[in-house]
Amino acid sequence: ASMAPSSVDKDGSKKVAIAKAGAIPPLVQMLRAGEPGVQKQAARALHNLTSKSKENKALVAEAGAVPPLVALLKAGAPAAREQVVGVLRNLTGGSAENKAALAASGALDPLVGLLKVCESPEAQVNLAVVLYNLAND
Repeated sequence: ASMAPSSVDKDGSKKVAIAKAGAIPPLVQMLRAGEPGVQKQAARALHNLTSKSKENKALVAEAGAVPPLVALLKAGAPAAREQVVGVLRNLTGGSAENKAALAASGALDPLVGLLKVCESPEAQVNLAVVLYNLAND
């Protein structure tokens, strides 16, 4: 598929259609896969699907994504962790329920720990936004 600007999902309809087709639960299950490449791509897909989609954020949380996301945050491959941070950024944006679930999951220490060692500028930005979201009412 072309990555040209005309292919961008401007109204979010593609993201909603993918979620309605049932993609979110298997993607969440793939976060638990033993293969780092599978984990990274599953997190990447969830990162995209939750971007600017309140409905998909709720579906990802309801599918039980927080525990495997936090597990990857703690012990995943660096490339997977970068995508996980993007998902967590999206999940914590504008959702008190998701913020509470993430805070209760023990994610704060690994988030701060990763902030100290992360070298990817994109991941650093996403980490800062997750922490901002968690601190903001």
